Amino acid sequence: MSRPIKVLFVDIAVDGHHLVYLQNLLQSSLYQSVVCLPERCEEIKAKQYLVKFNNKKNIFSYMQFLKSIVLIADAENVDLIQFMQMDSLMKYFSFGLEMLKKYKVTVVYHHFWAGILRRLSYRLIDRKINMAVVHTQANADKIKSYGINKIRKFKYPAFGQEEDRSVFHKPRRLLAFGDTRYDKGLDILLEALKRVDEEFILYIAGKDTYFSKEYIISQSKQYKEKIRLDLQFISDERKEKYFAGTDIVILPYRRIFDGASGPLGEGVIKEKVIVGPGHGSIGRLIEENHLGYIFDSEDPDSLAKVLTKAIQSEFVYDKTALEYKDTLSPERMRREYENLFQDLLKVSQFSGL
Repeated sequence: MSRPIKVLFVDIAVDGHHLVYLQNLLQSSLYQSVVCLPERCEEIKAKQYLVKFNNKKNIFSYMQFLKSIVLIADAENVDLIQFMQMDSLMKYFSFGLEMLKKYKVTVVYHHFWAGILRRLSYRLIDRKINMAVVHTQANADKIKSYGINKIRKFKYPAFGQEEDRSVFHKPRRLLAFGDTRYDKGLDILLEALKRVDEEFILYIAGKDTYFSKEYIISQSKQYKEKIRLDLQFISDERKEKYFAGTDIVILPYRRIFDGASGPLGEGVIKEKVIVGPGHGSIGRLIEENHLGYIFDSEDPDSLAKVLTKAIQSEFVYDKTALEYKDTLSPERMRREYENLFQDLLKVSQFSGL
């Protein structure tokens, strides 16, 4: 190629892990970046186009969204379009993606979705894209079982600062981090803690999107003096403080959640005890890498027993856990994306660099 590669990154949200994930990929010096987002973000140091997309609207809104992407890609003369979150677009069964056929197209699936219709959607999308990225081996295996081989697994990184575990707090500090979505199972945790007699302090930090402040307060009356609520958007700086100041990161996810977990990575990079469900990718990661304890998914009694054990113990990362921690650098994932883009565009060396 006579010029550097240019990549258009498309995301339909800027909350949660979306922004920090995108920022990491934009740091590459091996390609030029253009960004399409629903709102302008001062943190993004790349040319931005604003395209709002309401995923709750009809297919006409979706088609208009794709047409806007095409216009931006044409105007910027990009080589590749990267959809940062394909999960939310699966319900359209690849309709309209043929408009992007002049470009290489890559997508990210952050979760695995089971069912006949989802399988059909995965297959139809596969026909119109060049590669899909997932973040766990379990999800890669499940999608491949649908007859799809255009899959690459990039381990989900931790974007926080490293910290060596040295002391545990008394009482133990527990952390439930992120939006209070239904699939993240905060209600299961609140029920389980009614059965925990050990002393603890629980921090719940994130937007109250499904389980409200009123619900949380009503369900934790039995141990209300042990709860600390911060139900709002959490800045990166405050997130660092929460993870640095906790002992046990709790992931009470329901079975419908089967994907990469940002809080898991943030906890691991700081060598925190991880408590999560036994199903799917999360359970596999915790068990195989010796990161903490698993409980029977969606079972408050099981979670209560595991939390009691975690609170009573002084868990220390062993060699296996530390080796896994070393794989979670954002730079590693960025290099994997660079290699993917090079492979798809058949560029052995980026021109002009």
